[in-house]
Amino acid sequence: MKTLSKLELLNKNMVAFRKIFNRIHGQNINYAIHGSTALALHGVDVIPRDIDIITTENNLIKFENAFLTLLTKEKKLSKFCKSFNSLGKQYIIHGVDVDVWANSCYKVKSKDQTVIKFSNPIVIANNTVILKRYGMQIPVFTLLYEYDYYKGVAENACEEWLQEKGVRRVAAIERFLKI
Repeated sequence: MKTLSKLELLNKNMVAFRKIFNRIHGQNINYAIHGSTALALHGVDVIPRDIDIITTENNLIKFENAFLTLLTKEKKLSKFCKSFNSLGKQYIIHGVDVDVWANSCYKVKSKDQTVIKFSNPIVIANNTVILKRYGMQIPVFTLLYEYDYYKGVAENACEEWLQEKGVRRVAAIERFLKI
């Protein structure tokens, strides 16, 4: 089996995202792409393994209605990561894992168990840019927001593997920004 390059993986993800875009465009759904695909769309040197979409609980229902036939798993609380407390749906679209998360919040390890919420409409609206890529206008979290998010993950995640992922993503963004 051939291993796909980073660009081939991003292209595959964008074919899947076009299917999403075509179904939800014009439905007044507030969302943004987050994670490796967002970073790759910004130009950061990462491997875009899946598509993570952050939305609100009401919009999660709209996604579910649009993609009910493609639903593969309902995610409530991730069993492999206790740091996150989210509602989510997982789809496989054109062979790509697509996770749609709502009410997402991230708990950091501190005495007061600080919770950082990142899926309310204000956070999404204030931290999203529209990137014109692949013939679409794609809402993604800003590079600064992604950087701050992964910096928090690197410093505060409750799980070691997640901290390591945060460190790798921060380093990739810093290389891209030359800081």
